[in-house]
Amino acid sequence: MTFCNFSCLTLARKSGGVICKSRHKEFSRSCLTCQKQFTYTKHNKKQIYCNRSCAAIARRSGGLISEKVNSTTFKHYGFKRVFQDTQRLKKILMERYGVEHALRIPGVWQKSHETRKLNGSYNESKVERSFYDALVETGVTVEKQINVFDKPIDMKMNDIFIQIDGVYWHGLDRDINVIKDSIKLRDQVIYKNGYVTGNKTNNLNMLA
Repeated sequence: MTFCNFSCLTLARKSGGVICKSRHKEFSRSCLTCQKQFTYTKHNKKQIYCNRSCAAIARRSGGLISEKVNSTTFKHYGFKRVFQDTQRLKKILMERYGVEHALRIPGVWQKSHETRKLNGSYNESKVERSFYDALVETGVTVEKQINVFDKPIDMKMNDIFIQIDGVYWHGLDRDINVIKDSIKLRDQVIYKNGYVTGNKTNNLNMLA
């Protein structure tokens, strides 16, 4: 499209103009999950599912997205699921990146943290929300989910880092033998990461 001056270009961009109509022109295609027809515009031309429910079904085991992930993983690593052969996965990560866990690859954790912070996918308890709202009401500047030691801290107020429910979450309010003998998966992870390997003990005590 060509226009003689900026005034005509501006008119074309306004509601009802040729550019506006072109941008909001509707197209239709079939949903890859339910096969129903749905409409889309140039702004969401990559949309291939009619709604989030159909997209969620595709991500489940046997779905289109799930199978595509399995195919790509098998092509690169020789198995469909990354946790299907943990020892082999660790070996591959060590050979390529010098780490045993994918989140330890340089830059991966920071990218994951920024993405979750941007879309608000970090879990937040009622106590956290109440405490945050109370701080904001006082007029202080508070920032949520700060990356420290490759771990998200709930809040930062000036130079003070705040972790809500930290003692409960990390299990430091209980005897180590109680955590060790517990059959709960979370307690087993707490004991393994915080007390057995020792690689996070200092961080847990500091953040709690």
